[in-house]
Amino acid sequence: MLLLSGLSGLVFVLSLRRLADYDLWGHMKAGEYFFRTGSILKTHYFNCSWPEFPYLNHEWLFQAITYGLFNAGGEAILVSLQIFLLSAAFVILYRTVRLYSDNIPLVVFVLAIGTLASSHRFVLRPQHFSYLFLLINLFCLHQYSKGRTGYLYILPVVMLLWVNIHAESLWGIAVPGIFVVIDAVKIFYWKKAINNTSFPLVGNPSSERLPEYNGAGRTSRGDKTGNHNYELLSNFKKLISVYVLVIATSLINPFTYKTVIWPLLVMSEQFAGVEELLPSTAIRYLPFWIYFGVFMISVPFSLSRIKVHFIIISLFFAVAAWTANRGIPHFVFASAPVVAAGLSHIMQAFKNVIAKGGLSDKSHTFQIFIKSIIFVSLLFSIASIMTNPRYLRKYDSVPYPEGAVGFIKKNNITGNMFNLHGWGGYLVWELYPDVRTYIDNRFFHRRFFEEYENILSGGMQWHDLLDRYNINIILLDYSPSGDLNLRDRLFRSAEWELVYWDDFSLLYLKNKPEFAEIHRKYSMHIINPDTGRFDLQGLDKEILLSASEEVRKNIENAGDSWKARFLIGNIEYYLGEADESVKNLEDAVKLSIEPVPAIYFNLGQAYMASGRLSDAEKSFRKVVEIAPDMQSYKALWRIYILQGKKEEAARIFKKRLSTE
Repeated sequence: MLLLSGLSGLVFVLSLRRLADYDLWGHMKAGEYFFRTGSILKTHYFNCSWPEFPYLNHEWLFQAITYGLFNAGGEAILVSLQIFLLSAAFVILYRTVRLYSDNIPLVVFVLAIGTLASSHRFVLRPQHFSYLFLLINLFCLHQYSKGRTGYLYILPVVMLLWVNIHAESLWGIAVPGIFVVIDAVKIFYWKKAINNTSFPLVGNPSSERLPEYNGAGRTSRGDKTGNHNYELLSNFKKLISVYVLVIATSLINPFTYKTVIWPLLVMSEQFAGVEELLPSTAIRYLPFWIYFGVFMISVPFSLSRIKVHFIIISLFFAVAAWTANRGIPHFVFASAPVVAAGLSHIMQAFKNVIAKGGLSDKSHTFQIFIKSIIFVSLLFSIASIMTNPRYLRKYDSVPYPEGAVGFIKKNNITGNMFNLHGWGGYLVWELYPDVRTYIDNRFFHRRFFEEYENILSGGMQWHDLLDRYNINIILLDYSPSGDLNLRDRLFRSAEWELVYWDDFSLLYLKNKPEFAEIHRKYSMHIINPDTGRFDLQGLDKEILLSASEEVRKNIENAGDSWKARFLIGNIEYYLGEADESVKNLEDAVKLSIEPVPAIYFNLGQAYMASGRLSDAEKSFRKVVEIAPDMQSYKALWRIYILQGKKEEAARIFKKRLSTE
């Protein structure tokens, strides 16, 4: 009970997350459109760029559900829906895995690793319903494989909902389709064997009923009647009938067959860089790597305990998981029974060896030890999640441009906006119809994204493209690299001015008469906070003082931010006001969500200018800890030399040489 409670707690704390998925806001706006007009949104209606471009809205029912719930109970009820869907999914997965193992610690171990591997996809989206429906399909097929054919009739009902909530309903056709193909091949060779024999197979003493797992770690050979093949044929007829019904039901949606094949069509249009479509090769997917390793070990030992169908299905989803990280939960759901079956076989063999060696007493102690390790690991995982400072921050720490949106509303700014793709749905939710975005989260078309990327990079014709769509507002995040891009071109352009910035966003307005008062009050002219905040050396005193006034004016407008305090601290350092520089850079440290190497490096320099060498040492050591490059080692080496710490200086000098 403790182990099961720990597993439930792990699923709960990982699913108890604030609204964070970028797509959700656009879905709710489309849901609002459905309730307002009584029709399903079928174009990119909210955008100023391609408003008539067709939109295959395969998620319309999810949009209606989430908007209706949000309208009734706000964020809390949507978070509750998120928790319910994930909890229900893992309850069904637990019931499925238990068909193949009575070893509770083993089951908890498998599902705990699977939970950690899948948790990056736990923020609410239409795929949550797909998780639940896929697991229902798999559970019914596991029951079918044991001769309980009545469960098959659940599949068409599930498909009717699934195909109107998410286009991953394709898995509801593909997964039972694998069963159809494999069983059809079995029946084909069975009938071929009948035609090649001179006696009927029924009652043939040489034929045996295939092994069936009885759910308690043992297999039963059954009677030697040969009737298994006829039972397979009878069950297969039911499977075919239900499968035809599933396919027919999948066409009951506003776009008929197009919804079913949409995932296949859209993959050819996917553009590089969508996070969920990246392969699962980054270190953040370590739990998935561990789980996959356990799966590979388990497969050879599962062959005698589980139908080969489920191994093939698991391998299919394994390829999907390695190709795109969004497929990891599907792989976990499909493969967990295979892993449990294989590990149960290994555990049974281990117990037999212990029994033969007369080590039963020690075995009991070892089992208690293993259970304790699993339970403590679960508690540690739960505690580490809940004590993380990012846990339950607003929007799960996703950097939405809330401040910029507030500024736009406060100043009644209207018009067409060029924006980041990821922010599109949120901006549509918050600002439509006063502001029409260039792009939202529903676009998957390569031709359009080539245009989007060209503008964002400040490539040729960026100015003409903005004019084509009558763009007068631009909202961006900070540059991901030092390369020149649209942000630099806008700051240098006489036609655009930066009127708002905070730690997450940069808001530019075109020089138009209707924005004249906003420009007069808030425009930045001296230092570009995107790229010009790091090196102010060489600017004369008057420029630095004017820049400081601009930054302080932005703090009054946009609120305090680490970037603003960092800029002021740098300005004061070059003005020779070391103590004031220290205060502002220390404030920047407090305001930053995560450690920023540049803050600690400049703070170390300010400490040195103030004569606080021990504080400078701590600051530079922090830089080495989070960004161990040649510059950070050089700064720490210099501090050790000034303090007369020769041994430490020599040690750091060696590391510096290795870095070079």
